[in-house]
Amino acid sequence: MSNATNQLYKKLDQAHQRLKTTTSSEEKLAIANYIGNLYSSLICMGEDVSFDKKTSFGSLKNYKKFIKKLNNYSDRLIYNYLVNQEFHKDFISEIIPDVEEELQEVFDLPYTMEESILRKREFNEILFEFMKSIHQDQLLQDLYRRDKIHPCFIGQEEDNLGFALYNPMDGDCDIFIRDFDYNFRTMQTLVHELGHAIDFRLFHGTVKDYNEYFYCSFYGEVISRLMERLLLRFLIHNKIYIDESKEKYIEFEDLNHDYLLQAYIMSLLDQQTIVKGEYMECNEDEIINQIQKHFIDGVDLTDVVERMNESDLSQIYNYTYGDILSLFLCDEIENNGYSSDLFEYFLSHRTKPFHEKFLRECGFGPVDYVKKYKKELNVLKN
Repeated sequence: MSNATNQLYKKLDQAHQRLKTTTSSEEKLAIANYIGNLYSSLICMGEDVSFDKKTSFGSLKNYKKFIKKLNNYSDRLIYNYLVNQEFHKDFISEIIPDVEEELQEVFDLPYTMEESILRKREFNEILFEFMKSIHQDQLLQDLYRRDKIHPCFIGQEEDNLGFALYNPMDGDCDIFIRDFDYNFRTMQTLVHELGHAIDFRLFHGTVKDYNEYFYCSFYGEVISRLMERLLLRFLIHNKIYIDESKEKYIEFEDLNHDYLLQAYIMSLLDQQTIVKGEYMECNEDEIINQIQKHFIDGVDLTDVVERMNESDLSQIYNYTYGDILSLFLCDEIENNGYSSDLFEYFLSHRTKPFHEKFLRECGFGPVDYVKKYKKELNVLKN
């Protein structure tokens, strides 16, 4: 058994003890979520463990209280979404045509689809230079020094390449990368998870604020997607494996488009389909029948609707607004670092439920998004 695995078991025992002694319902929810992630982390490290309700909660009654609290947060997320559904639809429908037009141009560029294997030293030098360029090299050094970055055998989900494990009670954070190798896929995944580590380090709210952020916010992927954007820009600007870096950027934008399309489809569904989560269960034809009139005749929506079955409302919109806000914040971080006023304002609002007023106050509108998007993709065309 590795030292990392030993440490995970110790953390699990400590979390179980903390869950038994705390009287706060918000702390119970946060710790229970952390315990679930600890079990998942151990499984990803190759351990044969299973979640035991009685061990974790002491009784079935306590477990039901946890589920009730969890459902309350889920209901609040859905209610907030339905209140703002029309805004989401209008915003995304305004940017999708331009996004698709720009993407089509870069899709026509030649691909090599080669995955370069770097030397360990080269990999670390590029990574540290990038982190230094955004004044976050100390974070990376600290995580390496404390052995907080772990290769693992599998991801939390089938397509998951990495994840961050965070203890909201003491701020401890570990990063896990599936099939860690010295290539740009691993580097991009690691940088994404470092975004979560930065996010957690900059989190100064209460446990209740953390629960609000984790369960009700659409901004949980902003900093991680921002870090990926910053990395890809850094690689291209410094002409580091330039062709492969551009291809990674195109893949990044393709994934962003996929989430945009899923979010737009979600915004077209009736309230019952969303409230009951039927978009994850019902036949794809039923969903397509609801939305087909909003698309050009002959467009095949089957693939994207099928992919929606693998996500939920929270994931789809966290990645959608992760893309949108990270594009706006990217120039800000490159020019002013993480101490900029706009970024600080984002940090102060990221735990709150979605409200269009926040986007308007920051100037995060569809027209400006399209301008920045076109400017970004021009880099790939040259």
